[in-house]
Amino acid sequence: MEQQATLIIILHNRHANMERLVEYYRDANFPVVVADSSVQEHQFRAMPPGWKYFYTPGISYTEKIQLVLEKVETPFVVMCADDDFIVPESIVRCTDFLGSNGDYVSAQGTCIRYFKNTVGSDKIKFSLLYDEAADVEQAEPLVRVEKMFRPYRSILYAVHIREILRLAFKDAGAVINNLFLNEYLTAVVPCIAGKIKEFSFLYQVREFAEDSDDKITDNLDSIIYQEKYREEWNGFVRLCATNASSQVNIPQDILAKKIAAVLSDFATEVIARRKPSLSFKKKTGLVIGKFPVIGQWFINLNRKMENKKDMKKVILTDYDSDSLKAIETILRKG
Repeated sequence: MEQQATLIIILHNRHANMERLVEYYRDANFPVVVADSSVQEHQFRAMPPGWKYFYTPGISYTEKIQLVLEKVETPFVVMCADDDFIVPESIVRCTDFLGSNGDYVSAQGTCIRYFKNTVGSDKIKFSLLYDEAADVEQAEPLVRVEKMFRPYRSILYAVHIREILRLAFKDAGAVINNLFLNEYLTAVVPCIAGKIKEFSFLYQVREFAEDSDDKITDNLDSIIYQEKYREEWNGFVRLCATNASSQVNIPQDILAKKIAAVLSDFATEVIARRKPSLSFKKKTGLVIGKFPVIGQWFINLNRKMENKKDMKKVILTDYDSDSLKAIETILRKG
């Protein structure tokens, strides 16, 4: 099913990243669409044959996605940020699964991250993005919504059924601006519509940078409780309930109450994570760090050992190893 999915590369002002994605996806056996909302139009050195480019400056992220999804002709679609990588073969694996399992609407594999500040160093640092697998396979839609956020992990960049992702973004451009609400939109509506699958093979390598948009954007702990977001938050809940209700036999008001309750509980978790609570391990590290030279050496060594241990949970097969090496090679080229 190699021609069943379209990859949408979401470009916004990070033109330097585009050429490495061109190189990485040049031989991919599926359609590629570049959705560019940059201040200046991207100038390709050589855009691969068959790729499509849409330049839409001056519109929001939500409006851009809503618009570009209408251009997709394949039954499945996957979005990729301009600073990330999604393994082409893993996209095909996910489309094969979705094509054979009609009660599932989204699928992805294991996601890891690379640290932007290590790209020019001798060894690029990678780490596990999520600690545990989280299939969402319950039969009842309202139960799936609960499971989607316990524990939560983003499926924004998963392989989706095209019509379900279109449904998630239906009329969203007029309602949503916040980056995180866009992400939660792609979690709430699909998981009400059907099941979510997560595989153990390497699927995505995401950039981690201290100055990335998600580090400076208000999350649910602000959105739910600050007056300036009240209209957008209420609109988000109504939109999710309205769009999802077409897929299930549940009244919109019941869906809206459930969505609001689940995300409010999740917002409480977000707040708790922001509180300066130190674990025993962190307290121990602070004590050890006070020892001149050797203290910091020991901490750095321990971090490397833990990171190596975490990565062993991810790189399980030659497929995973080869996929990561290909991405690392691209990163080193700059």
